[in-house]
Formats: sequence, structure tokens, C-alpha cells
Amino acid sequence: MKNLIIIISVAAVIVLLAALYYVYSKKRKRKEFFTEMRNRQLDVTIPTNIELAGMDLKYLVGKKGTAATDIKPLGKMRIDNEIFEVKAIRSIIRSQEKIVIIKIGTDNSIFVDSDE
Repeated sequence: MKNLIIIISVAAVIVLLAALYYVYSKKRKRKEFFTEMRNRQLDVTIPTNIELAGMDLKYLVGKKGTAATDIKPLGKMRIDNEIFEVKAIRSIIRSQEKIVIIKIGTDNSIFVDSDE
């Protein structure tokens, strides 16, 4: 009788672990799918801060644009059909909100805030 209880317990644990793995892997695939779709919507090559490292981006300070994605605190901004990776200074900025570039960091990080 004890052996039967042990076998049932082990089987239950294996089924539980398999169910957790199934749910987790499906959730991860769904997240990857939606991330890929969101990036395809932008349909623009996004320069990374490494690619912008040699450039002086101070000219961008004061420029206004639109949040291409939610910025919480990292996200993407569209200025004249160009997309930049940006960081929000204070709060979460929702997609399509009007924003303005506040400052450029020493590592060419672009800091933005809501334009209200």
C-alpha cells in the first residue's frame, strides 16, 4: 500500500511539473511573438547607442516627437521617421504620447519626458 502511495505521489509531481513547463513555454512563445510583431510595426532600423557613440546628439535636445512604444523607463521614440531608443526621466510614457528630449547622457543615452 505504501508503495502505491509513493508511486501516485511521484506521478502527480511529474504531471504538475509537465503542466508548469507547458504553460511557461507557451507564455514565453506568445511574448516573443508579440514582441516581434511590435518591432515589425515600427519597420525602421533602430540605431543603438553603440552605433550613436561617435556622434554628438546634443542637437536633439528640445526636439519633439511621439512615443513609438511604451517607455517604462526604456522604449522607442519617433522623430521625423527616425526611431531612437530612449529613457523616460520620471514616469511611464504611453505609446503615441507626445514627448520631448530633455537631455543626452554621457553615453549618448537619450532622456525624454512628456510634452505637456
